[in-house]
Amino acid sequence: MKTMKYFTIKPISAEDFLILEQLDREIFPLKSQQTLFSKNTYNENAICYVAHALLNTEANCSLSPVGYINVSFTGLESEILSFGVTKNYRGQGIGKSLIGLTLKNLAAVNCKSVFLEVRKSNQTARKLYSSFGFRKTGVRSNYYSDNQEDAILMSLHQLQNIEYLSFLQSTLHKLPYYSK
Repeated sequence: MKTMKYFTIKPISAEDFLILEQLDREIFPLKSQQTLFSKNTYNENAICYVAHALLNTEANCSLSPVGYINVSFTGLESEILSFGVTKNYRGQGIGKSLIGLTLKNLAAVNCKSVFLEVRKSNQTARKLYSSFGFRKTGVRSNYYSDNQEDAILMSLHQLQNIEYLSFLQSTLHKLPYYSK
């Protein structure tokens, strides 16, 4: 049996591509177009992080990719293109850490607004985004081609607000991966 001791988050690297494309298919089996990590990794307008869990088995310890976030940014705006955590590792702070670290780094490059689309049925993700201050701004009807599900548009426009930055720092310090 494998148990997670802790997890780390680092920028994506070329050796992560294949496993992340497999994770993407596992996390989003209905998704009509899978994320192509290699095209985004070396783009100066992209932020891609991967979360690795340190797994403790009877024989040894190993790092295994369990989640990722893929963001495009241009100047003052950014968009979360793809984000997910494998089913067995949800609820342990990995997703919250990926979002928090990404928002912190977007704030550091003077990004002011972040946008995303999320499936209407994905209440867990919507709740996570809301906990970081994202608000519903619209609906794209029949957006997802695999099942014609609506996409909820969400955005965050307070990324440079001093109170928000303080909230973000406080949130990050409470997470298990974060080193002070």
